Parts: sequence; C-alpha cells; structure tokens
Amino acid sequence: MAHESIWSLGHRNMQGADLAPDGSLFVLEHGPAGGDEINKPAPGLNYGWPLVSYGEQYEGELVGIGQASMEGMEQPLYFWDPVIAPGGATFVTGEMFPEWEGDLMIGSLFPGGLVRLAFDADGYVVEEERLLRNQGRVRDVDVLDDGSIVFLTDFENGSIMHVTAKD
Repeated sequence: MAHESIWSLGHRNMQGADLAPDGSLFVLEHGPAGGDEINKPAPGLNYGWPLVSYGEQYEGELVGIGQASMEGMEQPLYFWDPVIAPGGATFVTGEMFPEWEGDLMIGSLFPGGLVRLAFDADGYVVEEERLLRNQGRVRDVDVLDDGSIVFLTDFENGSIMHVTAKD
C-alpha cells in the first residue's frame, strides 16, 4: 500500500494537464513505444505504471508483466498507438469554436500538430481529430478568452501561432 500522502500513483510521464469544465482533472502521459494515454486520476487509485501498459519498451521488451491490464489498476480513459507524444492540453471554451466547446485540445510532439478529443455525456472519448499537422511539434496549447487557440512549437525557430475561425 502506498503512503497516504500520495494522491494517485502509477503515472509514467505526465506532459499535460487541465481541469475540465466540471472541475475534474485530466492528465496526458507519454507512454513507452506506443501507449501514450489520457487519465482522469482520482484519489487513491493506481494507473498501472510500471506494471502494465499498452506500449512496449523502446528496445522492444515488454513493460512490467507484459499486459495492458491487471486487477487493481485503472485503465486509461483513452490511449494512442501509434503515439502522439502529448504536450500541453486545454479544454476548449469560448465563442470562437462552438462546435468544439468542452473538447480537449492537445499538443502533439510526434507526429506534430494538434489533437482534438470530443467526449460523450459520460466522459468517454467519442471522436479524435488531427489538426494542423504541418505546423510541427506542438509543445503547449491554450485557449484565449475569445475562444481562439494559441499554440507553441518547439523547433529551433519555434513560434507561437494563433488560430481563429474563418469569417
């Protein structure tokens, strides 16, 4: 049993986190080769790392027990294989993109661009969309008060880009 001061455990490499409109926490984690995941952590729960994973070690060996699930371990809300190498993430709010209200916008380091996840009323991912793939590695993403989206690329001559709706 973990020490009582540990809120949740079994996370591999958190790269992004945001609070959903309802106040719940969502975290994005780099998996090994395959197995990037999004979790909605809750107190006292174990999310499996390093015992279980949907990925494998970079050298091809199995992770932990070589399975994606194990009794007593929480399953990710969603996982990617192949990976997206998540960066920062934010929930979309505001008037600029009303069709994306409440969706999660994620920066992708590989293959790059933005990844949008839509959720159903029960909080399950029901849609994934890849956006702006030709913009390169996206380290972080945010939504401004008007609902427009800004994101930061991390190449040598990286930039901050601003996305608005077409008129």
